[in-house]
Amino acid sequence: MFKKGAMIVKKQFGVFSEEQKNKFLEMLNTAPQNYYVGAVNSILNWENISYPDNVIHIHGTSDKVLPNRKNVKYDYLIEGGTHFMIINRAEEINKIINEELKEYC
Repeated sequence: MFKKGAMIVKKQFGVFSEEQKNKFLEMLNTAPQNYYVGAVNSILNWENISYPDNVIHIHGTSDKVLPNRKNVKYDYLIEGGTHFMIINRAEEINKIINEELKEYC
């Protein structure tokens, strides 16, 4: 049910091109069977009120699945980034991660 629903609303995830659609479908099909139920449950029941100091929060301004909120502190807000930006903006996100990791290497 989650897989079929995700394909129907794939543009809400930020999936636009045929290549992205194929990658999205591959991700949907290779995830463990209980992944989607657990993910939805975690999102709906999340009660964390504190963040560890070493967490870097990267978020997209165009994420329609988990929209950015004004009362949340983001370390990096990717202009135009969608829920699928880990795939279609990977180079930009990798650059941020690599810069952050320099402190620990």
